[in-house]
This record gives sequence, C-alpha cells and structure tokens, in this order.
Amino acid sequence: MNYSKIKEWRKFLKDGKEYDFYDYPFETQIPNDKLTIKDIPNPQRDSINKLSFFALTYNTYNLNEFDESKEFFEKYIKNKEFNKNLRSLRSLLFFHQRKCHFSGLLDEDDEKIFKDVINEIREIITNNSNTREELEEPNLKKKQEMYKLYQYIFNSNFLDKKKIGLLNAAFGFEPWGWRVVGITKNAVDLIKKNNGNQNVTKHLVRDHFFQGRNVTYKKMLEKLYNFDDWWKEFWNNDRTILMTKEEHNKIEKIKKNKDTLEKIKKNIYKIDWKKGYFPGASIGYLYSKKKEGYFVINNFR
Repeated sequence: MNYSKIKEWRKFLKDGKEYDFYDYPFETQIPNDKLTIKDIPNPQRDSINKLSFFALTYNTYNLNEFDESKEFFEKYIKNKEFNKNLRSLRSLLFFHQRKCHFSGLLDEDDEKIFKDVINEIREIITNNSNTREELEEPNLKKKQEMYKLYQYIFNSNFLDKKKIGLLNAAFGFEPWGWRVVGITKNAVDLIKKNNGNQNVTKHLVRDHFFQGRNVTYKKMLEKLYNFDDWWKEFWNNDRTILMTKEEHNKIEKIKKNKDTLEKIKKNIYKIDWKKGYFPGASIGYLYSKKKEGYFVINNFR
C-alpha cells in the first residue's frame, strides 16, 4: 500500500478544490490500522467527488479482496445492514465506487450509500479514538454567509430581543461555536472526582467569561459593523471557559471584585480549542469519558 502521499490527501480533503487532486487517485492507499478521522471526508460538508475518491483509498483489487467487496455490497443491498467493521465497510465502498464509475450513473440512492457507509466509518474511528476531530476557524465563504444573516437580522423590523435570539441561532450549532479555551481548577477537580464520567456535565457550564454573549449581540445591534469588525467582535468574544455551575452562577459578582477576578484567572488552565475537545453540538457540547474525561485527567493537576 502506498501511504506516502497521506499529507497531500489530507490537504486535498481540508482545502483542495476538485481539480487539485492528482491524476491517478489510486496512488494514495490508507490501511485500516493507519486510518484517522483526518483522512475521512465529512458527508455533511464534502462533495460527492471527495466521498468517491475516499473509496479509492482502499483498493481491493490490489488486496485480492474484490470478490468479497461484491459480496459485502450485495449483502448490504439485500438486507440494508452493514457489517460494522472497517474492512467490510471500506471494501463495500470500493465496490460501490467502481460500479458507479463503470456504469456512468450516480443517482440519489448511490449518493446515499456513499454517505451512509462513510458515516459508519467515521463513527467507528471516532469511537475507537480518545481524541476529537480537530477544529478550525470557519473559512471565508462561511463567514460571509454568516455576515449576510447578521445584516438581514440587523435591518429587520423585529424587536431587539427577537434579533438576539436570531443571532444566537445564526451563529450557533457549530462545532467551533462557544469554543472552550480554558477550564477552571474547580472544574478539573470535579471531573477527576467523578473519574471523568459523562454525568459530570450536569455540573459544568461553558461561560462567555471574556464578554457576555448578550453583551456581544447587543453591541452588534447598536450599529451595523463592517465585515472585518463584525468578525473580530464575534470571534474574540465567542470564546468560553469551562467552569462549575456554582462558579458560573457567581461569575458576574466575581467580575466586579478585582481581587476575586484575578484569583479565578490564576486558576484557569489553558486549552487549545483546535484540538476539538468540548465541541459544540445541537444541544450543548459533546463530552465523553474516553475523550474529554481522560484529556482533563491526564493533562491537568
């Protein structure tokens, strides 16, 4: 297997345009024991071409497994069930790609198979790993789309209270939303006391410590910011600190006392948000013992 071009493959997935890919996609082969979440396209974000190219990174012709690929595929079509292991899923995916390629057809059902199988592969890799998929700042296109929503909401005739709710919805529900850049010592102690178990999240809160979220949105509604100033205002103040609920409930009172505020600042451990821990979700944030729990236990006193 040719694993040498893995960096080029990852670059292609991250920011390459369709025509940036090398002429012969079979060159990059990724064995199952080296497959990471970085190597797998995201069906919710990436084009069908990228999903198709990913299928080719496990070439069952060279592995003398093509007949099995066909069996896995036919079994799936018949029973609508996967064998939930990497070998059968990637083998099935390769056969499906070859079938679509040689038939010249790719309908909605075919696209669904690509997406469903790759989602299963992503789930296996995620569950077997103690790390999260790394995060990054939204690209320019995404920022511009968000800015258009901001302009529309600003110019609408809704009451400010409703505008703030709309801004929350427009800028929320993203893995990088409310990104956690630090954690208090009390939150660390609580996670350790609970052995990293998931139920500890009932007692933890992501707090917009640097500037309250409503304060940020109210500023945005006082005047129409230009694109650069709007993004700076939003991005700088969307950072959060993970703290206990007790700390969160007292934080505004704490901020009024300089000495108390300095004390809590000294007891905040920094977190590199790009590592992807505590990512935003449709409700709250993601947390698991194997990922965030072990991360905190192993990295903070």
